[in-house]
Amino acid sequence: MTGHHAAELEAALRQISEEVFADLLQQDFAARAWLARWFASLPAYLDWQTENEAQGWRYAEAESTFDWQLEGVRLRGRIDRLDVREEEKRVLDYKTQSDQVLRNKLLEPGEDVQLACYAYAHEAADAAFVSIENGKVKLVEPRHDVPQLAQLNAERLVQVMGSIRGGAGLPANGIDQACIYCEMRGVCRKGEW
Repeated sequence: MTGHHAAELEAALRQISEEVFADLLQQDFAARAWLARWFASLPAYLDWQTENEAQGWRYAEAESTFDWQLEGVRLRGRIDRLDVREEEKRVLDYKTQSDQVLRNKLLEPGEDVQLACYAYAHEAADAAFVSIENGKVKLVEPRHDVPQLAQLNAERLVQVMGSIRGGAGLPANGIDQACIYCEMRGVCRKGEW
């Protein structure tokens, strides 16, 4: 981004965004609202990216898939973005939630597994959410050691899946906000506990 004027960068990003959203806008009217939210965040996003580059981080790839085998557990997914700084790697996951909501997700070490899985898959030393909400863009990083969280998460996943294969039952431990959208709501008895 260095050497380009902010207006030039914003115009280019706006054009790319319109191209990416074009098909979706034909199929889903609500996509117009998402595009409008994104356009409102463009200046803040460009400021964030400029700061990101000033810290030495460089974009490496986006929408990169991973497929790992962990002692009988297959871990697959797609990472929004990978940045590099010399030999360091950092995985980023874009979210349309406030930075406070994302910080709350990361309060309890190991409770939110998404960043830990991504860091494990790319052997990244850093991982963070990128909050894009209400025209603001903020980086939200775990306060705990990311490689350690990644390793502990992988070990827990292997242990839990081994227990399930051994016949252990699954507790219904979803939070109420998730349960109201769950497809198993009519079968699960959690609401009657």
